[in-house]
Amino acid sequence: MDELEELVNTDSYGKAVEGWADTTWNTITEIASTPALYQELLAVVGVCIFAYVTGRLLRHYFHNLREDPSIEYLSGRWFAMRAGRLIPPLIILGLLSLTNVFGENIFTSGVFINIANKLAVLWLIWICLQAFVSNVFILSVASWILLPAAGLALFGLYSEATEWLDALGFSVGEVRISALTVIKAILFATFLIWAANLLSLRGVSYIRGRSTLNSSTRELLVKTFQIILYAIVFVLTLDLIGIDLTALAVFGGALGVGLGFGLQKIASNFISGIILLMERSVRIGNLVELDQSAFGFLRKLGARASIVETYDGQEIMIPNEDFITSRVINWTYSNNQARVHVEFGVSYATEDLRFVADLAKKAAAAYPGTAKTPEPTCFLANFGESSVDFILMFWIDYVKEGRYAAKSAVMFTLWDLLKEHNIEIPFPQRDLHIRSGLDWPESLTKGSKISNKEE
Repeated sequence: MDELEELVNTDSYGKAVEGWADTTWNTITEIASTPALYQELLAVVGVCIFAYVTGRLLRHYFHNLREDPSIEYLSGRWFAMRAGRLIPPLIILGLLSLTNVFGENIFTSGVFINIANKLAVLWLIWICLQAFVSNVFILSVASWILLPAAGLALFGLYSEATEWLDALGFSVGEVRISALTVIKAILFATFLIWAANLLSLRGVSYIRGRSTLNSSTRELLVKTFQIILYAIVFVLTLDLIGIDLTALAVFGGALGVGLGFGLQKIASNFISGIILLMERSVRIGNLVELDQSAFGFLRKLGARASIVETYDGQEIMIPNEDFITSRVINWTYSNNQARVHVEFGVSYATEDLRFVADLAKKAAAAYPGTAKTPEPTCFLANFGESSVDFILMFWIDYVKEGRYAAKSAVMFTLWDLLKEHNIEIPFPQRDLHIRSGLDWPESLTKGSKISNKEE
């Protein structure tokens, strides 16, 4: 800490800035006593007025141009919408440059023209950032780091500023971290992340557009591509800011162990997602069921969790680890067929039970979604207390269309067929036979006598 305070409290950089300010002020006060100052101010004001008027007229032209249907490409319209904002600083920069070159005999000093010229450059950079950078994070970093750096470079203070920022720092082992290092890291990381996002979008779009690959292979390639890409960005950022990677080996190992214990669930879900993609036990679009907790279509296999959309429209986020450790039913793993069960019963008064089984199979075959093979089957399941119980089994071709719809349609048809042939579907009932000669409780006898007297 004493070393840090000594670096911060050194007067060399402060004296350099103070000397530059004194020199500039002396120059300004010296020029202020000459008529050349007023000529330069008049020239700068005239250039700004001309740029403002001309910019207003040309911006109106560009505003109409962006609505021109002859511009077919979206890139042309996009540029036309933003180019009008660049006109005033470009005009000021161009006219001041010409004035500085051809007006040496008129403007003896040219100090204020040079200052105005540099300010016009900074204004042009700011307008370009506002017009062509849509990412808010990149715009903020450029506004707070790139623009001040450009201003320092234009006014000749860049080297002094970087030396002063480099002095504000501390060391961790063999690694030195300074304010300049942090600023460089933010700047380089911003640019590299932006470039990585752009490459990621293009790469992901290219991989997912390969119809020759199945969906699981495409998702695996996408994840691998993104991991490698952002790992390269991280290493390049450390290398560009001058941090020796070998010096961070011990620190990185300790950090890795700590993250391993703290983020083991995230790592487990990530590895589980890769396993699912490699073994292809579940794929995008499969109809899955997890321990009766979720039943629906797998819509996305993410790095941490997968999304299952139920028939109710709910989107459930399920950790990838659950697909490995839990019991998962994949209804569409190898085919789209599924078997549907319909249980029903008929009265004991029914004479021909085999005919009932034939009617049930006929009802199942009448449903349009019933598979031709295997054919519907009906079994006599049980002799119940009040009915003879049957179970009808039939296969449907597309389980994604729903089993309940098929079951409901077949039950309606079966109801109509049984009614048509006067076959009764019984409901639970009990027949009570009261035998005479029993000793009735005295309370029941008294109650019957009272009711008779009231009548």
